[in-house]
Amino acid sequence: MTPQLTDHQAKYYAHELQRSYANDHVGKLAGLLFDAQVEPKPHQIDAALFALQTPFLPGVILADEVGLGKTIEAGIVISQYWAERRRSVLIVAPSSLRQQWQQELYEKFLIPSAILDPKSKDALLDQLGGRSSQVLICSYEFALRHETSLLKTWDLVVADEAHRLRNHWTGKTKVAEAMAHIVQSAHKTVLLTATPLQNKLEELYGLVSIFDPSYFYSLDAFRERYVKNREIGGDDDLVERVATVSKRTLRRDADKYIHFTKRLPLTVEFTPSADEVRLYDLVNDYLQRDELFAFAGSQRHLSALIIRKRLGSSTYAVASTLENIANRLADEVAAGQRRDARGGLVAADFAVDDEITSEELEEAEEIDGTGTSARASSIPLDESLLEAMRAEVAELREYAALARSITENQKAVKLGEALDLGFERLRELGAPEKAIIFTDSTKTQEYIARSLREAGRSDGLVLFNGSNNAPEQTAIYQEWLEKNKDGDLITGIAAADRRKALVDFFRTDGTIMIATEAAAEGINLQFCSMLVNYDLPWNPQRVEQRIGRVHRFGQKHNVVVVNFSNMAVTG
Repeated sequence: MTPQLTDHQAKYYAHELQRSYANDHVGKLAGLLFDAQVEPKPHQIDAALFALQTPFLPGVILADEVGLGKTIEAGIVISQYWAERRRSVLIVAPSSLRQQWQQELYEKFLIPSAILDPKSKDALLDQLGGRSSQVLICSYEFALRHETSLLKTWDLVVADEAHRLRNHWTGKTKVAEAMAHIVQSAHKTVLLTATPLQNKLEELYGLVSIFDPSYFYSLDAFRERYVKNREIGGDDDLVERVATVSKRTLRRDADKYIHFTKRLPLTVEFTPSADEVRLYDLVNDYLQRDELFAFAGSQRHLSALIIRKRLGSSTYAVASTLENIANRLADEVAAGQRRDARGGLVAADFAVDDEITSEELEEAEEIDGTGTSARASSIPLDESLLEAMRAEVAELREYAALARSITENQKAVKLGEALDLGFERLRELGAPEKAIIFTDSTKTQEYIARSLREAGRSDGLVLFNGSNNAPEQTAIYQEWLEKNKDGDLITGIAAADRRKALVDFFRTDGTIMIATEAAAEGINLQFCSMLVNYDLPWNPQRVEQRIGRVHRFGQKHNVVVVNFSNMAVTG
């Protein structure tokens, strides 16, 4: 096991790395790294050394808490490989973060990079290891589609937001399988994630097995030792085993040399209207019935979870979902046959309108304990079943109509009060009056924006979501393109440039950003000191990822975190 470094030792190593490479032409980049381009903190040096000083390990996990600079740690490791002329380096990241990686590699580490796409991949891969070699960056989707092309002997593979691979242990996640094959011949693999463990201990097995399938011997052995027999000292043994291949720093560990601001919680109570309560009770009673045609078997619990999540978001979100379900069931009635219980209905019901991400669906399935991977089959229906199904369709449409009729949600009414209270706190702190509001539904996002505009809060209002192509967002993007036409900020990739344009607008001219989960990863908003959880994900780690966008290294003020409390539930 790599020994722990004290703060003084980490600072000494940072100095020694700079001094030892200062006059070495092979290590000039490393010298420049510590001299001018970036100022690494002791925990970042410690993490980088952990990755570099374990040559006998095929991979490591760097799992610092959100906002502590895992990108810097990976950059130091990449710089070391680059300085040693080991330049066959691949970075795999969510597609929305590829350009951010490219920019940070150049601005902070002076390392050239290129983004792999179907057109450029052959030429770029042919240059690996040569004089014109560049660090290659691709998305997880690209890695899945072009796995064969990426089966190289890499010097280094870095996987960002690697918690996406944690379910490798199930054997059902194609992206994780592809990544495991790609890193198989890599000299070193570095996984970056602030949330390596979210729901099950097996996720640790899944992450480690990406780069070392035999580290825990087998999944059965892992479960026997660390899950079934935890009471026999299993936890301590597991902590020790994981510490050999992972490095994690928490804020409380780093606050000896970094000043971290505090989180100031603010709870705003609201009481739903009589119609809102009626809608909740009707839908809740419906979901608790012994037999439902819309959801049966393995999809029953999963669907109930998602619908209740939509109920907690807004009546607009749940109305859209209920209509999707009713229309799908009506199609089965019209066809005179239905699909079986695991026919992939969840994607059809909930993915419409970008209301549920693939990662949310994956998390829901984990909680449900089942999957939706089985194939659908057609089941003939007799007239009595058809009549019962028609009645259920009518009922679902009645609920959707009730939801549509509720044009004012009481939580949205209280949002104005929450913003006023939060901005008052910000003024007391001397922080800029900026707030980001998170919701998990695009329908709710649209409703919040409409409510704020009607309340006279349209100035400085900006939306951020998976598409970012609404007219207002496009206008901001076009203005940004014109402003930066002579600079080097424009990548030419519209999706990335739109994200940057919206963040830049929020920084310079914005007051309120309303964001979906598309903003919960990869964007840095430390210039904003207030976050509103309009609704809450069922996975607390995703809440932490949200807050980590603003409460991170570089934040100068205490951060106000607003949550809502439904008095009809808690009262």
